[in-house]
Amino acid sequence: MNDRGKTQTGLHVSIVGGMLFRFLRKKGRSYAFSCIVGSGILFFYAVMTGFGNSVFRAAVMFFCFLLAQYFGAEYDMISSMSLAGILMLLEHPWRLLESGCVISFASIFSIGMILPIAKELWEKRSQNRLIAGEFPAESPGKKIIRQAFFANIVISMSITPLLLRFFYQWSPYSILLNLFVIPAMSPLLISAVLGGLLGFFSYVAAFLGCIPAVVLLRTFEMIFRLVKQIPGAVIVTGCPPWWEILFLYLIEISFFFLWYYRQKGFSVIFCLFLIAGRCFFTVPALKITMLDVGQGECIFIKMPTGESMLIDGGSTSKKNIAEYTLVPALKYYGTDHLDYVIITHTDEDHISGIRELFEQNYPIKHIVLPDTKAMNSSNAIQKAGKKKGYSFLKISRTDQLNFGAIHLRCLHPQKGWEAEDTNSGSLVLYLTYDKFTMLFTGDLNGEQESLLEPDRGEESMPSVNILKVAHHGSKNSTTKSFLEEFQPQKAIISAGKNNLYGHPHKETIKKLQKNGADIYGTLWGGAIIIESDGQKYKINYFKRG
Repeated sequence: MNDRGKTQTGLHVSIVGGMLFRFLRKKGRSYAFSCIVGSGILFFYAVMTGFGNSVFRAAVMFFCFLLAQYFGAEYDMISSMSLAGILMLLEHPWRLLESGCVISFASIFSIGMILPIAKELWEKRSQNRLIAGEFPAESPGKKIIRQAFFANIVISMSITPLLLRFFYQWSPYSILLNLFVIPAMSPLLISAVLGGLLGFFSYVAAFLGCIPAVVLLRTFEMIFRLVKQIPGAVIVTGCPPWWEILFLYLIEISFFFLWYYRQKGFSVIFCLFLIAGRCFFTVPALKITMLDVGQGECIFIKMPTGESMLIDGGSTSKKNIAEYTLVPALKYYGTDHLDYVIITHTDEDHISGIRELFEQNYPIKHIVLPDTKAMNSSNAIQKAGKKKGYSFLKISRTDQLNFGAIHLRCLHPQKGWEAEDTNSGSLVLYLTYDKFTMLFTGDLNGEQESLLEPDRGEESMPSVNILKVAHHGSKNSTTKSFLEEFQPQKAIISAGKNNLYGHPHKETIKKLQKNGADIYGTLWGGAIIIESDGQKYKINYFKRG
């Protein structure tokens, strides 16, 4: 369940507690007894769910509600929300950066503050239209549906920019789906709680009590699967920086007030102008990210022309690397498919995640392999890919992939390369983008590094700005003569912390330092981010901007 679902769960758990409180009061129970039972149910749920952000917030707010009822005071949602926020930050200040906490409070703020204001403006506008005779009075049923839809739109507008920030995607159908999901949450939770309580006495009774919850969940699962098949059901937007989040809120506020003052045409033109201005001032750059996959390697490249590429993708120290690292990273960069997946060689620490992508039927246009005898024979990764219908492309020395001003030139292996060691046949790619250069070396051994020098008649290669160090910084790669040939300014290494192989080796680090290269490693700082406009480049460890 995503954080938006958790937010709604916290809200509806408090609603269930409130329903129980009112039920006991109607039955003549005392305020004290009703408060104790209502808060006990909520506390039981909070303990069972580990006191997540939304549940913790809901628990504090509900206790404030019960205290207001007990002392006969007026309950204020915003005041109780503020108290919950203060207590949560005192307990753990870093909650302020957690998606569940931010979205949970944004939802409640939109319900307690924004929605009442929006409803008031809507009613004023509707009364003006009724006076002008623009449309007849609504029936009670239509009014309920309209109000629910309007409330859903306002709440969605309040939290959608945050969802983009934390989850990098958006569903245009979510507003309609929430019209059915949100009302069903209360009976679903009542059924689940009832089943849990009955489980103390009878397994059969618990099973019967949970039937409504199971039916609702299965129904929603079926609906969501069907909706997911509709084109545009999920739009991957990437992770917008905070200034873009503020920009989105500016567009929403402007659109709402322009709509209120009946400037429909102007509001559309104004929003298009803002969007066009945002696009105009954004200059796409070449983005290269060495993901932190533990003991393994995965490099994602986003071209200025829009194409996306993955060079390797595997790990021997982390499981489900595609689900928890690769796919989230692709969404972060606004990618819902891959144009190219380049497999330098077939060691497990370079392909395990790619195999997982195959199992998920992830959209991939081209899979590139080295044109070696080992690859020409049947192997597991090709079998898995062809079984899923993917197409394969094989390249060798002198072959080149072009993306506008960006060129990826293959330096190794020679066509038909034959060797027992898969590392020796690793694809080596030389990237050029105007003045920016980078060398990708796979797990190439030191013995083969001398083969990267240009043959007679081939274009010579200048020193590289950035070197992807071969074989995770192994002792047997990155020779002195190789470094003298390419003279890298920066060196990046993918390796897991405290790995069994001792990567990167101390001798390799010393050789790089002696050659004057600044060294970055995923084991020291996590993912490594490189950006270039073709003239200059910058490199740093991943940091949420």
